[in-house]
Amino acid sequence: MIVDAERLGRGPAALDDRTEAGAELLACVRGLGGRIRALHPGASDPALSAFFEIELPGTSAPQRAISDLLDCQGVTAAYAKPADEPP
Repeated sequence: MIVDAERLGRGPAALDDRTEAGAELLACVRGLGGRIRALHPGASDPALSAFFEIELPGTSAPQRAISDLLDCQGVTAAYAKPADEPP
């Protein structure tokens, strides 16, 4: 899943659990059993540093996970990346 989030911390690709929005998103991801990482680590452009990738176990309920993520403050968009197709 890809998440576009703002106001989650300071600096490029920051996800700071000391901010209310950052702590809420991290708690949501943990509650879903997932892991989160910056989609563009090291990006200095604030537009790019707002994107995060979330890996969730299984694919049984992506719409529920998207709904839960969108309820987090600071999350402006969330979507499930389609599976890659073979060449």
